[in-house]
Amino acid sequence: AKVGKTVAIVEKYPAVGGGCVHFGTLPSKSFRESVYRYSLGSRGVLGREADEKKKGRQPAIAIPDMRRLLQRKERVVSGESSVIRDQLKRNHVTIVHGTARFLSATTIEVTRGRRKSEICGEKIVIATGARPVSPPHLPIDGKIVHDSDTILELKSVPKSMIVLGAGIIGCEYASMFSMAGTKVILVDKRNRVLASVDQEIVSALRHRFEHQGMEILLSAE
Repeated sequence: AKVGKTVAIVEKYPAVGGGCVHFGTLPSKSFRESVYRYSLGSRGVLGREADEKKKGRQPAIAIPDMRRLLQRKERVVSGESSVIRDQLKRNHVTIVHGTARFLSATTIEVTRGRRKSEICGEKIVIATGARPVSPPHLPIDGKIVHDSDTILELKSVPKSMIVLGAGIIGCEYASMFSMAGTKVILVDKRNRVLASVDQEIVSALRHRFEHQGMEILLSAE
């Protein structure tokens, strides 16, 4: 658009921004910040540890309200999506909401509800991103079994949670929910946590996980 091309974007979700804004980096980091701040309180994990050091007593952990934890996430996501939409409008990029399929090498058909329309373009860029892959025997239902796209749709912080996969995203959510007071069991079929990360750092992280009461099951499916 900045070099004078006429540009349109087809987006199936109501808001622009894609996976990073709506499902990945921004939601998880915003949620992490809310959990961290809550944990510093007198009945949070870190607050309890501090109280135990000072007074030698260990008050019970209070499970936080999920709705309040997500308020920051929703505010950050909404703000960033608005910034992106404004940038597109400022550069005269047309946003078409719906799902697209090719009719020819230069024509796509966009469907929104019962409405269909065609858009032609000299160049068409496919930038649909990726989605989490669930094991065949564990279909995602958004109620009991979640993936990284749906986990922050939980209505309440669970008392217990199994996290399948000790990679970066698995450890990230295992850490956050453990800090929120959830009993977490981290399972991985490999024999190491975060196999691609420096093992001295991983050793310190794993020690911290276990100190919080997290159970780690490796070489297990």
